[in-house]
Amino acid sequence: MLRNALLALTLAALLAPAGALHAEGPAPAGKAAAKPAKAGAASGPHFLWTVKGKEGGELTLLGSVHLGDPSLYPLPAAMEKRFEAAEVVAVEADVDGVDPATTQSLLLSEGMLTDGSSLSDHLPPETYSAVTQSAAKAGMTMLALDRMKPWLAAVTLMGVVLQKAGITGKYGVERYFLKKARGEKPIVELEGVLAQLKLFASFDEKEQAAFLSYTLEDLSLLTEETQKLLAAWKAGDLAYMVKLLDEIREGEDTRAIYDVLFLHRNERMTEKLDGYLKSGKRHFVIVGAAHLVGDDGLPSMMKKRGHTVTRH
Repeated sequence: MLRNALLALTLAALLAPAGALHAEGPAPAGKAAAKPAKAGAASGPHFLWTVKGKEGGELTLLGSVHLGDPSLYPLPAAMEKRFEAAEVVAVEADVDGVDPATTQSLLLSEGMLTDGSSLSDHLPPETYSAVTQSAAKAGMTMLALDRMKPWLAAVTLMGVVLQKAGITGKYGVERYFLKKARGEKPIVELEGVLAQLKLFASFDEKEQAAFLSYTLEDLSLLTEETQKLLAAWKAGDLAYMVKLLDEIREGEDTRAIYDVLFLHRNERMTEKLDGYLKSGKRHFVIVGAAHLVGDDGLPSMMKKRGHTVTRH
């Protein structure tokens, strides 16, 4: 289903293999690229907004895709211009600023089964059988998956499938701007890696098993649907992103996932954005594009607080 592509982009970026996290992505504008870039995003409007505070201050909101491919680049000039004008870069989590060993330690504590049980003990037999079959198709053994909690097993399978298709974290939009900002502009986090992993691990066993089950149902379609999502991002297609979110919000087995991964996070991020407006410094804020659309999106929430919000 379409929702799996969005969840994959929401979750899998943090869980890419360490090599993918630190591999070379696209060269920032002004630096030579190793290969000619393919056609990037359309001329606009984009997943890009400015917010002018009701009491002063200004920030930029950029909707990112956490995983991508070379077709995302070059990025639109409007995004580059807003980045250059910013004094501070804010991201959900600075994954490139965390030591890989620390990330692995966090995954161990939040995503692995440490009580002596295995994945099969937490799933219905038919779901575990489907995991085994999907792992074999993806070229994985069950040795590692058997030690994972269901949510991490689902995200790992999605990440492996997308990586084989060339859709990886190294082409994520925030990683591109983090590379440009490193050593040039201060980088701050809206959440941080640990906070995000704790969110994912907060789902109860039933919710995790349901997430894994419907992930397996549509794993064969994940690459195709993710490519459609990337195309929608390049086209600035808000309606398509809303459609994806609606599937998650309105699904009987995914409403809790929507609340945890989108609604409640947006509410907390809005508080941070208010602080950025009051800081006196221009912030360039990069979050997943799904956080910026619909009535629960950050632009809408900021507008409800009396700020002036403009899309570009």
